[in-house]
Amino acid sequence: TCALSDLTKLILLDSLLQEMCLKYHQLVACLINISEGRQENIINSIVKETARSIKKDGCKATILNVFCDKEYNRTVFTISGEREGVENAVVTAACKAKSLIDMTTHTGGHPRLGAVDLIPIHPLSTDVSLQDCGVSAKNISQKIHKKDACSSFFYYGFADPQRRGLIQRRKEFGWFTSKYFNIIKPDLGEFTARRGITGVGSTHYMTNFNITLETINIEVGRRVLQRIREREGGFRGVSAMCFSHQSGIEVACNVDMFEDKDSISEDTEEIMDGVYRTKFSAIERVTAETCSEDNVQIRGNSVIIGFTPEEARTLTVAALDASQPCAFEQISTTHM
Repeated sequence: TCALSDLTKLILLDSLLQEMCLKYHQLVACLINISEGRQENIINSIVKETARSIKKDGCKATILNVFCDKEYNRTVFTISGEREGVENAVVTAACKAKSLIDMTTHTGGHPRLGAVDLIPIHPLSTDVSLQDCGVSAKNISQKIHKKDACSSFFYYGFADPQRRGLIQRRKEFGWFTSKYFNIIKPDLGEFTARRGITGVGSTHYMTNFNITLETINIEVGRRVLQRIREREGGFRGVSAMCFSHQSGIEVACNVDMFEDKDSISEDTEEIMDGVYRTKFSAIERVTAETCSEDNVQIRGNSVIIGFTPEEARTLTVAALDASQPCAFEQISTTHM
């Protein structure tokens, strides 16, 4: 017998994924960002309340992962499943978090403006569009606001009629300074200091890729940013910030997918049909090259990578098959 070619393997894998997704309709994922990463009792309460809601709703969603960063005082819950099930689960998680977190006393090394800081909705299957996810994002914000009138929201991506990006909207509200500017009104609700404001939107799946540098010199991190960020001529779809973190400098990247075929290069890969993303290896390569100019190395065990869309989709289907409201074994500090 002869070995299967790489192309044949890819075709078989794609066929298998499509067959898996036929069981379920409109699979989406939400990486909800919560401004709490130190008090385990609060994080566990959110998990339990959300899992209880998912089970009551017929296990149409799952908590795929919980990533916690104590230094940043921030937690990311990955909730995925069928669109309606995810909407209900995210509303439960957000309302529980808002009832437990007080932004007037919050401290942490990561920019933030809300107890629930970000609710992004991403398509996982081909039968759901970015427009559909934008509708879900607005549904979620409206349901939360109905339950908690002290909540406020701004929209971005396909939840925003003007299709403004997350970075632009965050700048408008003061997110990068962690101080609410109060120049423009929220898109929904009235800002309150305790709850803060939540960004809600829809974009192609975004993967986190974080690297810690063996230095406390923030300038090294800033030079890396100049090489890798799209807005400074770096990689397509890459936005990034750098912070002091765990006695080093962390370069925290958001790696967005894109549809522009003119941006395809040897440093990009096709993730879904007609949708592309910069390779993590390319980001790591340029980061290492830039650091070497200052005799700085990447910390060996520091790379944090979020789920790829393929991983998220496969794990979601498996969890739905098993009627698992929680698909993770323990809170992670390395996988987002």
